[in-house]
Amino acid sequence: MAPSDHLPVTSVRTAATAAADWLAFRREYLRVPGVQAALSLRGELLMSTAVGVADEGTGEPLRTDHLFRVASHSKTFAATLVLRLVHAGVLSLEDHPGRWVPELAAAGSPVAGVPLRALLEHTAGLARDSVEGAGGGDADFWQGERPFPDRAELLAVLSAPGVAVLGVSERFKYSNLGYAALGLVLEAASGRSWAELVRAELLEPLELHGTEPSWVPERAAEHANGHTSLAMGGPRRPVVWDALTADTRAMDAATGVSSTAEDLVRWAGAHCDAPALGSGGEQLKQDDDERRLLPAHLRRLARHGAWSSDDPSGTGPAPSGDEYGLGWQRLTAGGLRTVGHGGGFPGHATRTAFDPTTGLAVAVCTNAVDGPALALARGVLRLVELATTGIPDPAADRPGALERFTGRFASMWGVLDVVRLGDRLVALDPVADVPGPSAELRVASDDALLATAAPGYAAPGEQLRYFFDDDGRAASVRASGGITHRRVT
Repeated sequence: MAPSDHLPVTSVRTAATAAADWLAFRREYLRVPGVQAALSLRGELLMSTAVGVADEGTGEPLRTDHLFRVASHSKTFAATLVLRLVHAGVLSLEDHPGRWVPELAAAGSPVAGVPLRALLEHTAGLARDSVEGAGGGDADFWQGERPFPDRAELLAVLSAPGVAVLGVSERFKYSNLGYAALGLVLEAASGRSWAELVRAELLEPLELHGTEPSWVPERAAEHANGHTSLAMGGPRRPVVWDALTADTRAMDAATGVSSTAEDLVRWAGAHCDAPALGSGGEQLKQDDDERRLLPAHLRRLARHGAWSSDDPSGTGPAPSGDEYGLGWQRLTAGGLRTVGHGGGFPGHATRTAFDPTTGLAVAVCTNAVDGPALALARGVLRLVELATTGIPDPAADRPGALERFTGRFASMWGVLDVVRLGDRLVALDPVADVPGPSAELRVASDDALLATAAPGYAAPGEQLRYFFDDDGRAASVRASGGITHRRVT
């Protein structure tokens, strides 16, 4: 990767171009109904794409302004609001919900004495979504079989003896109930509803017009339709949200937000430390810290990986290195230690990842339960890594010298993508889950590329011979082993 505090915007632009094409291929290859994605660098939107359909039943094309239920992304909004109130002196991370929600204290709820910090970190030891014998006794609102809990049901569940299944700070244990409790605290501490608070404190200052903090029936038609998974075989089916199952009610702070990929990268950018770019690509002066959503020390605190998130024992480091902080997940992707969050809602799967130092952010929204949003986001970041590393091809100094070789070519044996990433050409296999160079290429002549680096079973040291049509467009390429790959149009 390039130096940790700088990514050249011109190189990232080449990755953005390659990423849009790669995402389109992956969507079709994986049979995902639709994929919406965005990539930004220091506040500049470099890619916004939507491929596939919003509804497989009607065939309506997916657009970049279609809304998605971004679900657990809501936790990043809730955590930011808590920290804003901490900064204002209204809340403390060591406050207890019982101070702000007297019903919890009166009922002797185990949640009443849990520090807010533990709720934010998912270390309060709470059940994930439901408690046997309290409320509905199930979490089948996640299947559209009953409404999400209202405030009364949530209080009943939070007050049930069985809601605490582990000790406080014993280990990381994800809990939607914990963030729903934070929603109650936020409303009590601010004197405003969740929706009012999110709009006034977060959405309006950032001009996130494609984001809603909770279900708005008037905007229902703007959402991409959700679809079931392919896990059970057969065709996908639409997921029908009615007026009851669409509204997440008292669970809004855990899962209520709807948004777009463009808004999500703008939201991520607000949590970065990197200065924004000007219209000409120049670096602007760092904003006044007090004018940001959070001052620098609270941004860093929120992003700090406090707990390993995928260690089964809960006693050691996560095998992947994944961690959870105050409302944010941390994972390594594309050579970067990224911050972000995912979201899963009936019919939708989404993911955002950003590097706070460089200001790089990616968001992917899919309209299927099994949509590979995380894998696609990792793939985009990998393309950025490839574009900002490696040795430039001397031919890059000549206008169009690299672009004339680019394209997608296919044979009986597979698909070959030749793409420009930064100032060099790379051969990619778009069928691979993570894009990686099957060969590093150099311009050898006007009609040939040299494979300067490739696995031994490929064609290191061999040339890829091109054949061009009358318009000078690459029509085919004789690639490894002499197999002709013809352009895919």
